[in-house]
Amino acid sequence: MQNTDSRTSSAAWRVFRAPLLLAVLIVLGLAAALFGTGIWRWFSWATIGLPAVLCLWYPTKAAWGRAE
Repeated sequence: MQNTDSRTSSAAWRVFRAPLLLAVLIVLGLAAALFGTGIWRWFSWATIGLPAVLCLWYPTKAAWGRAE
């Protein structure tokens, strides 16, 4: 039998791992924009633009899933 605390922490990790990963990428992108030049600028554009792309992609994915 599994401990309740381990199930709770496992469920919390599943819920928050994508937002945490996205937050880490955004912070790295902001740091690259502040301190980097050249290829780091492209990295910063990609990581800062990622939330916008996901905000457009996710509802589209959900709508296509319901249409089938």
